[in-house]
Amino acid sequence: MAEVKERDDDLLTMKEVEVIVTLKKTAIYDMIKRKEFPAQHKIGRRAARWVRGDILEWKRQQTAR
Repeated sequence: MAEVKERDDDLLTMKEVEVIVTLKKTAIYDMIKRKEFPAQHKIGRRAARWVRGDILEWKRQQTAR
């Protein structure tokens, strides 16, 4: 069975972002409005995704504080 590699340019769903940063959706959207969290990329009329590398870098910055 082939191993799946996670890459920094992978696109994440909100559920995946919530798991990585251990925040709820409402907190994430509030932080996006305040420009304190990486913005999502629209991939359709209603769908949005986040770049894994952006989320991991944000998390590293938070733990460095």
